[in-house]
Amino acid sequence: MMNKLFRGSLALAVGLTLMGGSSVYANAASWHRGTPAALRSKYKSRPKGVHKNYVRLYIRKYSAPFYGFQNGLGSSMQGIAMYASYEKLSPHLYKINGMDKSNTVNQTMKVYKKGAKIKFTFFRSFKGQAWLYRY
Repeated sequence: MMNKLFRGSLALAVGLTLMGGSSVYANAASWHRGTPAALRSKYKSRPKGVHKNYVRLYIRKYSAPFYGFQNGLGSSMQGIAMYASYEKLSPHLYKINGMDKSNTVNQTMKVYKKGAKIKFTFFRSFKGQAWLYRY
């Protein structure tokens, strides 16, 4: 009895394979929850100008807020504060989407990673954007 069941299931599996059984393909360009594990870290730009202004970006599992620090004026938080999702556009380029801290504006940022440094922008181009270094 067991031998007949085994042969029957084997014949069914071979038959479905030969008839072109449906294959399931994963779309690598689909949106995923959270942020990419390859980007999760703390990043900081080099201080610029007379006032030594700099930017810090914290990419966490479900958020990617960044802070602009100005000498004497303190900091301001901007960027994706919650509900992050991402799409991998190319081997080093990611698009991260999420809500700001007031949960009213949908933010989309692009992040380009090269080794331990990244560039990020809310616009189409990375032109003029400074590198941020992991620390």
